[in-house]
Amino acid sequence: MKRTGKLILTVLILLSVLSASAVAADVELYSPPAADPQAAPVGFWSNTLVWNPGDIAIYSYKLYRCKETTTYGGNQPPAGQVESEQYWEKIGDMVDIFGLEEIVFPEWNDDRDWPGYAFVLYQGQYYLCQKDTTAGEKIDPSNKEYWFLCGPADTAICPPAAPVGYWHDFVIWNPGDIAIHDGKVYRCIAATLEKFGLVPHKYEDYWVHIGEEEDYFNIEGLTIPQWDDSRDWPWGAIVLFDGAYYMSMYNAESGLAPSNKDYWMLVAAPVAKYNFNVYMKSEPAASAGSTLYVDVVLSGDINYTQINTSIAYDSQLLEFAGFANLNGLAAEVKKDGADKISVRSVPSLNMMLGASCSTPVRVVTLKFTVKDTFAADSVNTDLSFAAILVYPAAGVSSTTAPGIPLTVTLQK
Repeated sequence: MKRTGKLILTVLILLSVLSASAVAADVELYSPPAADPQAAPVGFWSNTLVWNPGDIAIYSYKLYRCKETTTYGGNQPPAGQVESEQYWEKIGDMVDIFGLEEIVFPEWNDDRDWPGYAFVLYQGQYYLCQKDTTAGEKIDPSNKEYWFLCGPADTAICPPAAPVGYWHDFVIWNPGDIAIHDGKVYRCIAATLEKFGLVPHKYEDYWVHIGEEEDYFNIEGLTIPQWDDSRDWPWGAIVLFDGAYYMSMYNAESGLAPSNKDYWMLVAAPVAKYNFNVYMKSEPAASAGSTLYVDVVLSGDINYTQINTSIAYDSQLLEFAGFANLNGLAAEVKKDGADKISVRSVPSLNMMLGASCSTPVRVVTLKFTVKDTFAADSVNTDLSFAAILVYPAAGVSSTTAPGIPLTVTLQK
């Protein structure tokens, strides 16, 4: 994401003011806990916990069993230090955490503190602690603010991931799912199932890199799903809701819409800000051998300087036969592979002012010949947008726009 010098200077000034305020204010300094906090029997390694023999720690995507009691703050990680082997032994890989018989997950109870990133069993489900809890507070794993549901213990399989979201372990990623991880965007190519820790940048059998996080709204073929009430949305899911993009901060059960700020965070609002949409129009039906005319239309409440789009069609049923009414001072239409058409239109030379599309603009009329290749008396065919990119006026960054597909009935 680009930063201007002015913005950097503003941030530095703000940080200096905050620092000065912190010095002047009565700031409570950090003090170590009265008693050394104990690690849970199973959890992610932390230097601010005391680990005891038999405890299981996840560290650098590996599983380790503690052999000797560690020291609070003693920097005795399971690997990477001279004394690591004195305190730890490797027992497996993180991907197998739910499959190793020697790992016994503790049942949650209110008699002890549970540190962050500890695993427990509760009512037949695996949970991961998100925030430290204290004995006697009765914060059981049903409290979503403190606990994260991983999945049922009888199968050790997590719920399905959302179509687009930030990568984490506690969902099943299926082929076609899009995961954002460590600044990059990946497409899943093999189901992760009960595997745990299949990090996109390390496991090429499961993931393929398709772009960068800062540009994920513009990656071809990546469609942010509309939120709907028919499913749960796991942590990190990204959805389109009421013209804006939201990310779930917790597991949002069906019915918890992105308007609920306790569960969802606003990520960006390009559709609401720019309010562009693109759609296709044609006669509802066409006969074999005839010419089908399809208008590609752009509308919005802010001026635009360019539109690029790719339209997919079924080349078994339709043959591209050219175009008409191409709008723009600079514009082009060309085949994009066997079954896509690329359209580019620049409506004005004035890139600061652009052109209005408050009255819908017909960008182009595409022409198709209907093939006589279907056996039935009639068949439906879909034309859809593989990608849409709209450039607003005044140098505002480009944005994706929702595309409304078209269904046409072809008849003998």
